[in-house]
Amino acid sequence: MTGSHTEDLVGWHKYVKNGIINQSSYQYIGRNVNLDFDSSSVDLKTTLQGTTHANNPNQVYFYSFWDLVLHMNFNIFFTLQPGSTTKANWVLRQPRGLYVGPPGLNGVFSLPKQLVLTKQ
Repeated sequence: MTGSHTEDLVGWHKYVKNGIINQSSYQYIGRNVNLDFDSSSVDLKTTLQGTTHANNPNQVYFYSFWDLVLHMNFNIFFTLQPGSTTKANWVLRQPRGLYVGPPGLNGVFSLPKQLVLTKQ
């Protein structure tokens, strides 16, 4: 549709477990994000794209979360805990619909599916 627009949150991620970086897109911070929205791209460098939830201002829905290890897309629901400004729940899910990712990886995750994040 021409003449329309939406506001998106765009970003990068780093996952550290037991002091070891498992995956990071931080080296691409500052890169022209428009380069990552080419459908021919094999690996997205802007790994987070989402928006706030229309009915819940305390929830961010990342409809595009690019897993750098598995080379596939997931959804993340990031919700502030009730009454808190420092804790949020993270729920990682496979997108709905027909699985079109790499063979043998349906239902496989390289990151935790559920976390409680605490601002430090």
